[in-house]
Amino acid sequence: MEEKDWKKIMDDQDRQYLIKTTLPDHDKWMEYLRCLFPTTGILGKMFCNSFMSESVELLKHAVFLYEDGYFDCAFYSVRQSIENLNNMLYLSEDDEKLNSMLYLSKDNEKLKKWKAKERFPSDKKIKDILQETNDAYLEIKSSIPEIFHAYDELLKKANKYIHKQGFDTFFIYPWKKEELIAPRTSLFEELLKQAIGMLLLMNIVLDPLAFALCDSEVEKHIHFDPMAEPIPLYIFGELYDFDVAKRIKQTIFYKDFIKFF
Repeated sequence: MEEKDWKKIMDDQDRQYLIKTTLPDHDKWMEYLRCLFPTTGILGKMFCNSFMSESVELLKHAVFLYEDGYFDCAFYSVRQSIENLNNMLYLSEDDEKLNSMLYLSKDNEKLKKWKAKERFPSDKKIKDILQETNDAYLEIKSSIPEIFHAYDELLKKANKYIHKQGFDTFFIYPWKKEELIAPRTSLFEELLKQAIGMLLLMNIVLDPLAFALCDSEVEKHIHFDPMAEPIPLYIFGELYDFDVAKRIKQTIFYKDFIKFF
C-alpha cells in the first residue's frame, strides 16, 4: 500500500464521525447574514462596531461548522454571538463621560478591564445588570418577549450538545443517525433564526438611529448623512408572523429618540 493511500485511510478514519450536511435553508440564512452591516456612529460607542461585526461572523461560522459536522461547535458559536452582544451593551451603557469630547480618547473602566482580560461577569449576571440599568434593553425585551423567550428555550436544548449531556450528543453515537440529525438540524436552524432576530434588536438598543433610518415617517426628517447603517427591516417580516417594527415604534425609548427629529 502506498503511503498516500495509507494517509487517506487514516484521515478518513479520523473524520468518520463528522457527518456533513446542508442546512435546508442555507441560502436564506447566508442572504440575511451577508446583508447585516450593523454600525453606529455614536461617539464613545464606536468600539461596539467591532462587537457587532464579530457577532455576524460568529453566526456565519456557525453555519459552516454545522454543515461540516462540528455541530457542538456550531451551537457554541451561535451562543457566543449573542453573549458577545450582551457584553457590548454592558460595556457601552450610557455614561455622561462617554459623550464628552474630553473623554473620547479614554476607555471606560469596564472596557479597560475587558481589554485586560480581567475577571468579567457571567452572561447571566450581565443580562441581570442590563435589565436593571438599560431602559432600552428592558423595554425592547418587554415589548417583544417572543424572540428572547424562544431564544432562551432553544439555547437550553442547544447547551446539551455544547456540554455533551446524553449519549445522543456524542460524535461517537453512530446508530440511527438520520433519526438524530433531522431534529438536531431543526433545532440549530430555529436557534439561528432567533439569534439573527436578537442581533437586529441589540443593534437597535445600542443605536435606535439604525431603526429610525427605516422608519419612513422619521427618515425624511434626517437631514444629515449618518454613520449608522439602517437595519435590513425585511428580515423581521420574513422571520416572524407578528409586526416587530410596529412594536418597536410603540416603545417609549424610541418615541423619545425620534423627538429630536
